[in-house]
Amino acid sequence: VFYLPLLNRTKNGFRSANLFNMCRQSGRQAFMTADYFGVARSQGDFDDATLSRWLRDSINIAKSMSPTEKVVLVGAGVGGWLALRFAELEPELVHGVVTMGSGPDFTEELLFPTLGDAFKEDLLEKGAADIEWGQREYKITSNFVEDAKNHLIFGRKVDENGRALKLKCPVHILHCMDDDEVPYKTALRLAEVIDAPKVDVRLVKRGGHTIDSDMGRQAMRNEVESALSYFSGQVDAWTARHSAAVSW
Repeated sequence: VFYLPLLNRTKNGFRSANLFNMCRQSGRQAFMTADYFGVARSQGDFDDATLSRWLRDSINIAKSMSPTEKVVLVGAGVGGWLALRFAELEPELVHGVVTMGSGPDFTEELLFPTLGDAFKEDLLEKGAADIEWGQREYKITSNFVEDAKNHLIFGRKVDENGRALKLKCPVHILHCMDDDEVPYKTALRLAEVIDAPKVDVRLVKRGGHTIDSDMGRQAMRNEVESALSYFSGQVDAWTARHSAAVSW
């Protein structure tokens, strides 16, 4: 299990702790997570961070550290966007994807339509801006926004069946209906544009963007366990007990 965190958030938190304990208790799966470049204790400056850099680093970490041939990606927020692109680029490396409160294309779909042209012009002029979004503050850079255009999902052309993203693995989409950062209808739209062997959507009433509720945490565990049920790869008990939490 490879956990990809929220935007601007450390790898440490109740989501990673829950997943780590679940994997450790099972004795069958290992757990990995990492801080993104420019976040928390990781190297680099956030002003230089891009989705492309985080995606490249995530793939390299999985290839170099996973004790199994394939991983199950669990992405929260922007981590869900990364997980989908990861699975698209490295289909032989990914066994399944679980997204939580994911907002693919949020830079184009949510940010500018909500904050307006004045914000867009200011961001491009200054290169960075701190914004209030939902109940949190985020730093957004023009560098990140421009690079994100290379990874759009909703912004693609669709095929005759309305699909834009073709994946070879099952996809589980989890979203809380009281998410005040990414509308839960995004989960339904995402399911519509994904062409995969299995696409499940789970909507939870409470938990917000971080899925911080008993109901949300249990739903997260259920979706990950469901994804793992398809997973034939196993690790030895020592590896499961000594899962990795790294920074790049």
